[in-house]
Amino acid sequence: MKMKMKMKMKMKMNYALFKILKGKSCGVIILLPLLFFFFSLFSSETILAKEKLGKIKGRISEKFTKKPLSGAEVKIKGLSLHAITDENGNFTIENVPFGEYSVEVSLPGFKTQVKTRIIVIPESTISIDFELEEAPLESHSVSVYPEYFIKNKDEITSTSRLTYYEVRGDPEGYNLPRMLSSLPGVATAEDYSASIIVRGGNPDENLVLIDNVEIDSPVHFPDLGGGGGGMTIINTELVKDVSFSSGGFPARFGGKLSSIMNISMREGNREKFESTLDLSMAGLSIIAEGPLSKKTSFILNYRNSFYKFLDKFSEIGDVIPEYEDYYARFDIDLNPNNKAWLFWIRGKDYMEVPEEIIFSSEKLIWRGNQDIIGFNWRSLFKNSGYLLTTFAFINNWADLSAGKDFQLKNKQTHIFGKFSFTKEIFKNHIFEIGAQFGNLELSRRYMIKSHRSPSGFIVEEEDLEGEFNSKKSFFYIQDLWEIRPWANLKLGFRYEIFDMREKGILEPRIGISFSITPRLNLNLSFGKFSQSPPLNILPIQKNLKPERATHYIIGLDYLLREDIKLSFEAYYKDFDSLVISESDLKIDYSNNGSGYSRGIELFLHKKLSHSTYGRLSYSYGISKRKDPINGDYPSDWDQRHILTLIGGWEITKKMELSFKWRFSSGRPYTPYLSERRFQIPGDTAWYCPKDERKNSKYYPPYHRLDLQFSRKDHFKGITIIGYINIQNVYNRKNIYTEYWDMDEGKIKYSYQFFFMPVGGFMIRF
Repeated sequence: MKMKMKMKMKMKMNYALFKILKGKSCGVIILLPLLFFFFSLFSSETILAKEKLGKIKGRISEKFTKKPLSGAEVKIKGLSLHAITDENGNFTIENVPFGEYSVEVSLPGFKTQVKTRIIVIPESTISIDFELEEAPLESHSVSVYPEYFIKNKDEITSTSRLTYYEVRGDPEGYNLPRMLSSLPGVATAEDYSASIIVRGGNPDENLVLIDNVEIDSPVHFPDLGGGGGGMTIINTELVKDVSFSSGGFPARFGGKLSSIMNISMREGNREKFESTLDLSMAGLSIIAEGPLSKKTSFILNYRNSFYKFLDKFSEIGDVIPEYEDYYARFDIDLNPNNKAWLFWIRGKDYMEVPEEIIFSSEKLIWRGNQDIIGFNWRSLFKNSGYLLTTFAFINNWADLSAGKDFQLKNKQTHIFGKFSFTKEIFKNHIFEIGAQFGNLELSRRYMIKSHRSPSGFIVEEEDLEGEFNSKKSFFYIQDLWEIRPWANLKLGFRYEIFDMREKGILEPRIGISFSITPRLNLNLSFGKFSQSPPLNILPIQKNLKPERATHYIIGLDYLLREDIKLSFEAYYKDFDSLVISESDLKIDYSNNGSGYSRGIELFLHKKLSHSTYGRLSYSYGISKRKDPINGDYPSDWDQRHILTLIGGWEITKKMELSFKWRFSSGRPYTPYLSERRFQIPGDTAWYCPKDERKNSKYYPPYHRLDLQFSRKDHFKGITIIGYINIQNVYNRKNIYTEYWDMDEGKIKYSYQFFFMPVGGFMIRF
């Protein structure tokens, strides 16, 4: 019943969104960008010539100690403009023409670094910061190869970094988790979900951090155990950059088995007040930002899904998901060595599902709310070190009810404080220590009336309620040692405490990188990881233990050119103590699951240069699970082949064309056996039981092509960026799931998104 209800809800949400984009309302979304393109193509260039120029400012610091670097040269590639940083590491470049540029920073004794896709807007200031890494002692000079690809020394394997402009250039950049599917080893669960699958793991095995605060499900309509959901609550217009690790992550990260997505949000404009109006697939967004004083700034954002408003002009379906989110951030520079910032995120969800969809006598109503408050204080020390202190309050609740037939209520409150201290204890050692102490409170109510399932089985009545409290904490220590100029070692230990009543878990992490040549590196890592049982289960079944995984990774990366990097990795993940369901008809879980994932990955990444950029990733992987009921079987996310190709071309400084093509092997599923269909006496509906062999068949392969054309212009103090996005260009019918039609007595299929032209625009003033 639970799985069928969830499937039907997702199918209907898919259908609703499809009608939004195919109906009259789609014309509203597409017409405005088309009018903008038509007007801007024929507008006079003399309008721009009269506008004031823009400027670029920022701060240059040492990567690990965060101390400011003076005397660094900052220049814009392709222009004769440059600047030198002052004693506080600050720089300003003025009189920069409207357009998109690459900015290069160099300083003797440090590796030269380049950041691409920096968009300069007239009468506005663009802020970018650089963190430089010391060059090898042998050369102690500017690196021969400028760094387009930035990676921390403790992120030895399986890590990618993306800037704001790389995120927004992706056809799915409006939804950050889905955008990550272009990286190796990452797949999406389905077209209308923000869930990501990393190296054959489950969607709830991925940790998200927003400005050092851990978030379980930063999405609207999340699955009530982590993962899932539709649209992210994170507006990508507010993102500074993203670091993503698909395995072997350092000791400062933990609590999840598969991946880490570390998101840094940008601060508000320090020069002037600005407003931004943004209409996209993510909804209608309004941003306001500016300085409060010379040392403080703010940024505010409100976003609404707008589907309920479109329904007034065009019928878009029986299910209309409504959501809105809020964001606020305040920054203050207390002095040159102390900086603090406070942020707040709220996500609100509401949806009604008609009775006939969920086999209930009353409609299902979904209400949900997420509140996240985080405070960070960073203190720099003159003797090469810094302290980062974080406090956070997280409160989430969800309420699903179908009258007296079904009720599901979840609530989670997490309060914690943590710190990390980083210091260069001597020339070749970066030492880091940190800890978190917090309190986690969970409550859950689950009630369902006895009924006959769509497969014909009697589901017993259940009424369960419980609470769970935990002093969830951790402690870690880590050392980065440059053994030789060509060899770096990362060694760390993490101690996880999920419940003070139980013994903690010690997790060793080790990684080593060898520079075989200045362009070729060999990387190896090993680590043990753990995560708490699903949070929606713990209040009812408290005897569950943490799930565990061990990672083994080996890889090579080769710099083909300063802006092109080729990477190869092989991995093996061993799982044990996995939480499994002992029954399909009632709540009964155990830690009797185990399994493994193994595979190889190839990644070719070209940063923007010479007007083009692109990413090619290929993954081959096998994901298996084992439990006492089903024996050995493919996991739900056993997709053997995943191929993604992304490319972009800057036609001019104003216009860009990009594409994304994805191919993946079909997901496994447990099929129905139509030859065993039957009817219940006195019932007109046909029923069909599931095959006993779990995940014994695979859906057909998935593939689709997305195109995006964007243009930016500036008219008398107003910047306009518009785009047209065509998803599933050749209208591939990708199967979402197989289901049994009770009325017709046969198997049918529901599909993912079809051909969908959409558009959007952003106005900044």
